[in-house]
Amino acid sequence: KHFTWGFGAFRENVELLDWMREHNRTAAPSRRLRIYGIDLSGSDDMTDADRLERALAWPRSWLRRWDAPAASRVDLPLAASLTNLKRDTYKRSAASERDALTSRIADLIAELERHRASVREVTDARDLARALRDANVGRLLDAFWRSMPAPETPASEVMPSIFRPITTRDGAMADNVRWAVAQEGDQGRILVFAHTAHVL
Repeated sequence: KHFTWGFGAFRENVELLDWMREHNRTAAPSRRLRIYGIDLSGSDDMTDADRLERALAWPRSWLRRWDAPAASRVDLPLAASLTNLKRDTYKRSAASERDALTSRIADLIAELERHRASVREVTDARDLARALRDANVGRLLDAFWRSMPAPETPASEVMPSIFRPITTRDGAMADNVRWAVAQEGDQGRILVFAHTAHVL
């Protein structure tokens, strides 16, 4: 819809977005531009649970449709972790709850991977691929949270160990870019639009 974090203040950014909208309005379907989100940050008004629920919504839905018994085994514990996250936020959660969340996301991904061989139709395979990608984004988001250090300095100063979450986040963004490149294939072209701090 629009640029966030102040990027809309730059005229060139707005012109680029307007041009993309106009191009897609008139272009043939095969020539339309696709936009891939690569960041993990979300927005300031989103809670931890909101971010993770958005990432895991499609994978959980896919598993409930395709394998109800597996969904019962995997989704119910994961739902409990998300409920705990809503109540307490990630930073205030107990270590055991954080470990449980990480394990349950891994269980979800394992169940999705198990269905690769059984999916035959192209549309079904595409839906599963999306479910796996979204679940892996959830895994990356959890890894990002796990890498966040405890406060070491006054809030006005930069923590010496902040490099850990920054490196984790940038690695996740690079992983998402690689996935986008794979979606476009050998003939595809991708423009990566990001802050220079993430791409240098």
